[in-house]
Amino acid sequence: MRTESPRPSAMPIPPRANILVVTAEEATTIQGLSEREAAARRAAGQGNSAPPPTGRAYTQIIRENVFIIINNILFLLGLALVLVGRPLDAMVSVGVIAVNILVSVVQEIRAKRTLVQHQAAYFAARLS
Repeated sequence: MRTESPRPSAMPIPPRANILVVTAEEATTIQGLSEREAAARRAAGQGNSAPPPTGRAYTQIIRENVFIIINNILFLLGLALVLVGRPLDAMVSVGVIAVNILVSVVQEIRAKRTLVQHQAAYFAARLS
C-alpha cells in the first residue's frame, strides 16, 4: 500500500485562494449537495444561474443587416432602374446598399468583439 507524502510547505497558498487538497481516495467519496441543501441555497440567493446570451452569431448579424426593409426597397429600385434602361443609376442604388450593409455589419461585429472582451475581463476578475 502506497502512502501519499504530505503537501510540501515550500509552496504557500495565497490567502484568498479557495483550494481543496484531497487524495485520490477522498476524491471518490466527495458528494455534492443534496436536493434539499441545493433548494435552500437557491432560496437564499446562492444559486448558480447561467447568464442570458448577450450576443448574436456572426451569420445572424449579417443576415439581419442585409435583409432590412430599406435595403430591400433600394435593391428593388435598382432592379427597376435596370429594367427601364438606367444601369448606371442602378449601380448607384446598389452601391448605397452595399455601403450601408458594410458599415452596419462592421459596426456590429466590432461591438460584439468588444462585448466579448469585456465579459472575459469581468469573469477573469471575478475568478481571481
